[in-house]
Order: sequence, then structure tokens, then C-alpha cells
Amino acid sequence: MISKTIERRLGAAGAIVLGLFALTGELFMQRQAEAATAVDVVGALRATSAAPGATGTFRERSSVGASARAAGARTTLVVRAKSLAPNSTYQVRLSGKPIGTLATGAGGSGRAVFSTPTRARAQALPVDPRGRLLSVNDANGDDMLEGEVDDPTTPGGIQCCLNTAEEQGCDSLLPADCSAAGGIDMGAGTCDPDPCTQQGDDTDEDGGADGEVDDDAVNGEGGLAN
Repeated sequence: MISKTIERRLGAAGAIVLGLFALTGELFMQRQAEAATAVDVVGALRATSAAPGATGTFRERSSVGASARAAGARTTLVVRAKSLAPNSTYQVRLSGKPIGTLATGAGGSGRAVFSTPTRARAQALPVDPRGRLLSVNDANGDDMLEGEVDDPTTPGGIQCCLNTAEEQGCDSLLPADCSAAGGIDMGAGTCDPDPCTQQGDDTDEDGGADGEVDDDAVNGEGGLAN
């Protein structure tokens, strides 16, 4: 607010210029605060056997911190895909639940934008994508592309040990997504250090190597007596 004394000394024109300068400074500081509270998560989508030549990426931006809480949390998810069937419509899913569509052009490329709150030219984003499995599915429901939206700030995220043909090691997922992927819930925490480094590819369901007796079963409770 410009004082009456300053306004008299500068005149009306000078006061207007000074007021605009002050407003610009306030807007700059506000933009800086908003930028400091934005968290970006960028990742790749893996091609499945149904579309081995396809590629995809995603970018998720979440506003966090005090300024975001004052203005309301904002999240944007952008999904891009290439080398899919041309002029086709695909379904985008989070943890297996449809959230919208992605349409490809003549070259087989497409882009879909989701946001909460919903903004112009964006589809509604009904759930927080952090820690969830993101997939692009065809009209038959088959996965064309898939990937996890990793984020250390995942609400309720756990350490999930995966040992599949597509992925091995630790990933930060929600418990339900970890179970759906056939992973082992290692509890709350981060994947650094990796709690899954001791997992082997040659272990069978009873915990021993194929054709061998588990040493822990021999020496532990319920094992073979000497």
C-alpha cells in the first residue's frame, strides 16, 4: 500500500508505476514459493509382449507444502505413448482402474493429460497416482505399456520386493499394488539401501533352491531333526 505522502511527492503517474513494481515483486515471490513446493516424478513405461515395439513415458507433478495447502493441492499427470496402433483409443489405468483415455494419431503416437482439480483440456484425475501402477490398455483390456509412478513421498507406500520377468528388486508401491504384482511387502521405508538384494532367481515357493533342501528349514523350527 502506497502512503499518501509518497503519492503526493511522486504524483499520480509515479504512484502507479511504484504500485505496479510492488505488485510484480509480490507475484514473483508467489511464483517462486509455488515452484519450490512442486515435486516432479518422471518415468518410463515398459512395453509388454502385446506391443513389443511401443514406448511410453509419464510425468507427474504434485504441489506440496504450506502454499499448496493454502491454495488447495494440485496434481497433474501427463502420459505419452509412441508406436501404438494408429488412430486408436486406449484406456489409461491406475492400479487397474480406468481413469481416462489416450488417443493416437496416424503415426501411432498419443498424449493424455489428467489433473486435479480438473482444468481445461485435461481429464479428471480421481486418485493420487504416486505409488500406483500406471498402464495403457487396448480395447480388449490387454496391457500395452505399464510402469510404476515412484515417489518417495508416496502416501502409504511400502518397500515391495519384486522378482518377475519384467522387474526385479525393490520398488515403492502401495501394499495392494505390491500384492497384485506378486511382490513381497517388506514394510514401510525406502528402497535405498535395497532390502531385496538377497532375493535369488532360482528360489522356489518353499524358500529353497530347486532340488535342494533349505538350510534354514533343516536347522530351524519345524526342520529336520538331527
